Amino acid sequence: MGLGIIHFEDTFSQRLQFYSNPDTLTEPVFHVDIHYEDTVKSIRTSLIAESDTLEFYPLYMRSHSSLLILQVMEQRGNWYRVCTDDIYKITHWVYLEGEVLESWREFLPTVSTVSPAVRTNRLRRNPTDKAQEYNVNTEMLCLRVVHVNGDWLKVRNDPDYCSAKFIIEEEFEGFLRWREGEDVLIFFTP
Repeated sequence: MGLGIIHFEDTFSQRLQFYSNPDTLTEPVFHVDIHYEDTVKSIRTSLIAESDTLEFYPLYMRSHSSLLILQVMEQRGNWYRVCTDDIYKITHWVYLEGEVLESWREFLPTVSTVSPAVRTNRLRRNPTDKAQEYNVNTEMLCLRVVHVNGDWLKVRNDPDYCSAKFIIEEEFEGFLRWREGEDVLIFFTP
């Protein structure tokens, strides 16, 4: 899980340069351009060959909304070791000035909805793996984060908040495990 996340929204255009080590005297391995104009928003990557298999698969990226979320594994001053390939857990360093690190506890309540990323992650009545499960199809629920409780999220099914694709009309609360060790067990929509 690391320390938290850094996210980039449509605030200003910038280039993120990713390095093998926290040292600007070396050449970056690749860079990512986040570009904003009034009508055009995009995220473009430019991979400089570190290897033939280098890919950029961050925790969350949506070019149409120019939203990029990087998982932070380590911090050294203004240097952040971030996961640049969430599939294979490959990390690189990026230099960013200012207060950019956000803890998971701060970030998760700000997302629109969450859902389990694995079938074994079931919605429960209490925040324990042995608690009774809700017998519901979580794909049809509109789960909003109410509170972060360690490895668990207290969530509320809130059909009034979400679109018509969520057909469960009853509002209720439950618990969903969001992490286990270093693994994120949920999908989220910012």
